[in-house]
Amino acid sequence: MISVALTDDALAKEKSQARRAGVASVALLVVLFLLPFTLFTGFVAFAFAVTTWQFVFHGSTAVSMCLKGGRRKLFQIAVAITFPLALSWDFAKDAPSLTASGIFGQMATPWLLFPVALIGHVSWRMAKDLDQEHPFRGFLIASAVIFIVCLFGYHGLHTEYDDYSETANMSLDKEAALEAAQSGRFFGQFLLYVVVSYAAMLARLWKRHA
Repeated sequence: MISVALTDDALAKEKSQARRAGVASVALLVVLFLLPFTLFTGFVAFAFAVTTWQFVFHGSTAVSMCLKGGRRKLFQIAVAITFPLALSWDFAKDAPSLTASGIFGQMATPWLLFPVALIGHVSWRMAKDLDQEHPFRGFLIASAVIFIVCLFGYHGLHTEYDDYSETANMSLDKEAALEAAQSGRFFGQFLLYVVVSYAAMLARLWKRHA
């Protein structure tokens, strides 16, 4: 999935997939605007997110395959940076103002070390499969996965450990999630995790080419 062969057939396939995903995204967006908000709308919104992701992923791959040398590298860097920044807007939009204390204040705990270490480790392992010509695809996948994980917390879903049963249980706390969202915590959390993931993958890439 991360690797892609540089052939005419592969380029045609990427263009075709991007085109189909783009058409589907436009159609689903029209449906979202026309339908009143219902449970069905949530499924449509999810389908729109999936097709939009496919359009960005395959479309940017097709563009990268058409470029050479420095232009390809600059394009990949631009996409790898722009994509998570665009996703971060979903976490930033509820914060009246973004301040350093609001973004990082609630994250300055020892518990932060566990997700940071886990993300760094998984990203390091994943980087061994990055394609040499189009490594940015792995960075886009990492950003999307981290976004989905942070989205659970953004909507109030989190895990709690029960000492009595020695099990982890899922719970929903929308009030705490709203307070964290308005402080900008999820915005900072998402970007921090992306930076950690990118740094781990870049370190593995540099090690491969050393």
